[in-house]
Amino acid sequence: HGTVKSIQARIMKNTGTTTKTKIAPLFEHLKLNANTAFLSVMLGASLGAFILSSTAGKNSVHKMHHVFEVGKVDTSTPYQKSINDAKLEEEHRERKERVLSRRKTLHDNLIHGQGLTDSHGGNWTYQGSDKN
Repeated sequence: HGTVKSIQARIMKNTGTTTKTKIAPLFEHLKLNANTAFLSVMLGASLGAFILSSTAGKNSVHKMHHVFEVGKVDTSTPYQKSINDAKLEEEHRERKERVLSRRKTLHDNLIHGQGLTDSHGGNWTYQGSDKN
């Protein structure tokens, strides 16, 4: 807000007239009032908060390295390992069942003429007639 006012004042002072210069058309649509001053303050505050928080985060990132080291060493007991292995085997079995089910459904749709899309295979039912 203040910058725009000072640029406009310098243009007026340097030219000595109120005629338009090359820069003046850029600012002629701006109305400098309380709203633009408030907008300038809010934009400056938000930009400043973003820059300062980004800087603070970049400066303190070295404090987080221990967080990434926590999961590297497996500290589970043999019982926990066997439970996790059983869960993995169950997930693999369920995945194989879903794959086989999808393949069977796709195969059935291709064999019975429904196709891969929801287009009814080109066969539409008409109400009030015997056509299928």
